[in-house]
Amino acid sequence: MSTVSPRSRSELLREIASLLLDDEIEGPLAVALADYSDGGPFDLSVRALPSNDPITALFGFLAPDEWVVFGVVTGGSAHHLDTCDGEPIPVRVAYLLDRRGLEVSVAKTGDAGAPMLIDLYGDPASLGRVPDTCRRVLGLPTSPPEADTQLLWALDWLDRVIADVIGRDLGAPPLGWRAIDLLHRGRPSRVAPWSIIRRECAAGLLEIGGISASDAQWMDDGMFSRQALAEYPELCETLVDLTALLPEETWHKMVDRLQRDHVV
Repeated sequence: MSTVSPRSRSELLREIASLLLDDEIEGPLAVALADYSDGGPFDLSVRALPSNDPITALFGFLAPDEWVVFGVVTGGSAHHLDTCDGEPIPVRVAYLLDRRGLEVSVAKTGDAGAPMLIDLYGDPASLGRVPDTCRRVLGLPTSPPEADTQLLWALDWLDRVIADVIGRDLGAPPLGWRAIDLLHRGRPSRVAPWSIIRRECAAGLLEIGGISASDAQWMDDGMFSRQALAEYPELCETLVDLTALLPEETWHKMVDRLQRDHVV
């Protein structure tokens, strides 16, 4: 059993994360440590990930038991708080997680001056899907769902309405309220909580966005809830789009339904 103290373990992970942000290393990476100890050697493995969607490429993967740390290195952009309209600054972020749940996030950025290393603190959700994905790779639970399932059904409903309206023939009569209401396939959250929805998706009985049955099975309820909601555009954006596609009376009936469901 490792004798590394939590503090030295954190320091070592930060040092490794910082090394992975070297300017000579490019592209998104998956990182694994098979073992590490205080002052001793460690077995580090690095593998390139697809640049177009590196995090999704990890869905379904389960790390071997001997891997005690897993993480990713990705790129992005940032803005100065006092010049939000300025040119974006390229940022490279390394995130490492060990099986005890210890997380380390380090970002490297550089603009006109020398590159800077920045420790990232706060809610891991600020890193998007990265923490959830790394936790599932290590077989660790993610944080519970934050949103009610009614938000999922609302997003799904609006998406289905837009698809139906856009797919109609030119000159066809406007989609009526009854037809729109029938496109809502939601159920009360007390009847179908996130756990039920995920299991149905994993069994191939329900399609939610682009989540495959195998990915739904690999996720836990928390990650599934966040990924499912991310499959759809923002609610307000879709409602605005629908103002140009539906009669005003029908649109207001949709909003009334969403208000009854406590979504808006």
